[in-house]
Amino acid sequence: MWRAVEIGDLDQDGDPDILLGNFGKNNSYSISPKTPLYLTSKDIDQNGNIDPIIFTSQKNEGGITDVFPIQFWDNLVQQSPLIRKEFWK
Repeated sequence: MWRAVEIGDLDQDGDPDILLGNFGKNNSYSISPKTPLYLTSKDIDQNGNIDPIIFTSQKNEGGITDVFPIQFWDNLVQQSPLIRKEFWK
């Protein structure tokens, strides 16, 4: 989850230095090795467009860590007719 990439000669030694800025720990997804963030990109509804969906790991009602999409249902339903058909009844 890199948020910034800058290249410059920061230490003035003649070669390029890479400065990277990541998403950080102060985010609402609590990303860690035990609770990773997942991205899947696939043409789910086979309409020729790639449908990216981001998932986060959270505890379910039973207290077990599970994976859930982070997009709002309205966005998912608008994005894919297949999702609209399967889950929006």
